[in-house]
Amino acid sequence: MIREKDEDGFCPVYEIAINWHVAERYPVEIRVKRYKAPVLRKETGAINPQRSEAIDVEENNFRLTASQWADCTHLMEANTNRFEFVMAARQFREAEEADALIVLQQNKNNIHRKINSSCLTVLPWGGYPYTGGNKNEYINFLQ
Repeated sequence: MIREKDEDGFCPVYEIAINWHVAERYPVEIRVKRYKAPVLRKETGAINPQRSEAIDVEENNFRLTASQWADCTHLMEANTNRFEFVMAARQFREAEEADALIVLQQNKNNIHRKINSSCLTVLPWGGYPYTGGNKNEYINFLQ
């Protein structure tokens, strides 16, 4: 938050509040507030916006039925799961490639090691790392 200070020392601040009003037709109230304010960082690492000095204040309130709120939380959970699924696949692929690179560097540094094609690192999706998937280029890279 503090890294986005403008020339006057103000940072963008966002607040969100979700309140339940039991027994009302639209029991869920969502309040979103956006403003700019000076922000102080305490020794403990806590970040405290100075609300009394806020400028450019924008506030939006809206109400939902319990059913609409349930739909909203379901969509948030589904999007979270989708994001995790997509990111996990990419992160596993990057980890495998990083691991393969470490193995390659270790193998290149070992000048006494003979290349044995049965011991080559093959990535889970069938390619050879850093060679566009070509086995012969991979063997040349190791030598």
